[in-house]
Amino acid sequence: VPSLTATQSPLNLMIVLQYRCLFSRVCQGASIYTRHLRPEFERWRDLQPCILGDRMTPTSATTTVVAFPNQALPADRVGPPERRRILVIDDEADIRESLELLLTSENYAVDLAENATSGLQKFESGLHDLILLDLMMPDRSGMEVLTEIRQRDPETPVFMLTAYGSEEVAVRALKSGANDYFAKPWDNDKLLIEIDRMISKGRLERENTQLKRALKQRGRALKAPRQLG
Repeated sequence: VPSLTATQSPLNLMIVLQYRCLFSRVCQGASIYTRHLRPEFERWRDLQPCILGDRMTPTSATTTVVAFPNQALPADRVGPPERRRILVIDDEADIRESLELLLTSENYAVDLAENATSGLQKFESGLHDLILLDLMMPDRSGMEVLTEIRQRDPETPVFMLTAYGSEEVAVRALKSGANDYFAKPWDNDKLLIEIDRMISKGRLERENTQLKRALKQRGRALKAPRQLG
């Protein structure tokens, strides 16, 4: 801060006085933050792990650097989106092959099963965004497989595939827990549209559920009494 003895004119004296007044206010503000606001902020920060993360690095007595884990990354550092995975259960080799070619061309990851037993094993061993299930197979019917899948997992979408395109079969499949029904031969464009719509809907519902759970946990943390010590 310039010294008053260094002034040589009324104009210089006025400038120095204004500078010292401004400097004093800045110091006073920093002192107020250090003594009052910073402790309150740190207590609030401890209750907000999902917003601020745990990387809070004080760099001096009056400044704090906050690292936001969800900050956007440069374009060259953003990884490719996660591939959505579909399980195809059908005893006909040409059907499995045609579905695999169709789905992989749309960047889906595909698991193939040639019968009901293999399909249930792959269903148990991995996570899938959607299942394409044949209605008629040699070892077990698609309805039995659908019932078993729904007993273990009520959320994963299941589309039934069958050469028996009757309304009665469609109604039975939907009542048993199927999300949709396609008769062979199906329309590829319609099938892809419905697959994308159903998977996107399921992921959005899961994200909403996770968000609601996080908000409830945060609300309980904010309502919890603070321990004095």
